[in-house]
Amino acid sequence: MNKGNCGAEWVRDDLHLHSTGEDFFRLSPGINLNSEEDKRKIIRACVEKFKQTKLKFAANTDYNGIKEEWFNPIKEEAKKEGTVILPGAELNISKGRYSFYLIGVLNDDIYKRV
Repeated sequence: MNKGNCGAEWVRDDLHLHSTGEDFFRLSPGINLNSEEDKRKIIRACVEKFKQTKLKFAANTDYNGIKEEWFNPIKEEAKKEGTVILPGAELNISKGRYSFYLIGVLNDDIYKRV
């Protein structure tokens, strides 16, 4: 009997990440989001950060929807490094001075069918 591993493993995850496609995201001077080359550099830097922090599992939860132009390339690039990225969204419900935020994470198989 293997006493060293009972079948479970601790992994680092983050279920609340935003992509660079969000309006509040601050870019370095000279970065142009309309440039495919700059966009690739940003995606690569993002995935490199996942690797540095040993992130194995994450959810991209942009505000009020999935920004596919960012989610899909980040997911594909992260997959090459062994990080799983799931689609998600952060929904904001406001009433007067009060706000409620709800984070939803989708199963990737369900997202592909929608």
